[in-house]
Amino acid sequence: MSEYYRVKDLISFDIEIAQAIEDWDSVVHEDLRITCAATSLLNAGSLPWYPMTHVKSGESLDPEIDSLTLGAMCCVIERHALEGHAILTWNGCGFDFRVLIGSLPEGDRRERMARICWENHVDLGFMMVCQLGYMMKLSALADTLESPGKTAGMSGKFAPPLWSPSNSGASEELIAEAEAATGLLCGSLEAQNLCIRYVIQDVEGTKQVGKALERWILDALAGPVIGNALGLHWITGKGTTSKKVWSPQSWVLTDKTEVLFPSVAQCVRTIPEPKWPRGRRDSYYKWLSKYLGEGFAQ
Repeated sequence: MSEYYRVKDLISFDIEIAQAIEDWDSVVHEDLRITCAATSLLNAGSLPWYPMTHVKSGESLDPEIDSLTLGAMCCVIERHALEGHAILTWNGCGFDFRVLIGSLPEGDRRERMARICWENHVDLGFMMVCQLGYMMKLSALADTLESPGKTAGMSGKFAPPLWSPSNSGASEELIAEAEAATGLLCGSLEAQNLCIRYVIQDVEGTKQVGKALERWILDALAGPVIGNALGLHWITGKGTTSKKVWSPQSWVLTDKTEVLFPSVAQCVRTIPEPKWPRGRRDSYYKWLSKYLGEGFAQ
């Protein structure tokens, strides 16, 4: 097991969920379901994952990803972990892996995927949580780094009703908003194809942000000022420049030619608990104790 991973050894990963969420405070992540997902190697194209069966022949795909496809995707993730690679996400510890593991049947695979989430996983969003106590949106970081990020226009909140309005539990208002925004009929094969393209663009965006962040860190460390004085500002939800600064170069390893990012486990072990009161970081990973045991983080 490595504690740090090179960017070229990372495989980005992203999912879309089946259930529309209006109140995130009451969400049980393990009860959410997956419609489609994507994985992407650094120097290769993305591999989408989605139901292999249709509601009816030639019509829309099933409301949720099937167990065989989900298992095949997990096999790919496990194989890369065994080869010394790691999964790259933005908030995968707080969302994507949590939903994925909850979607798996009871058994050893849940524990294996939880172990990968902890040890073979570079979560850039979690890295920021460990340093500041909260995270920005991926799109904000992408804009700061002048890198492609989340797809403009299409929103993740539209993905559940676009895929299957009846299965998503979406309100009539959200369904109407999704159809107005995309010009597509919710539940149609065209709308589902848009969701698949969206998750592919997300996983590619995460990969590009990782590469851009590596370039920024190398440039920052090569400059006249080294350390915490350097950092990233970003555009907040209010449209203003952030007052806080994120200094990711403070917690990576580098030989001046490439960056090694810490795993989730390494972030917890080496980055001090942030002083800011918002979003305590342990809420992002303590759910893993259900699969790895209470003392897994020691």
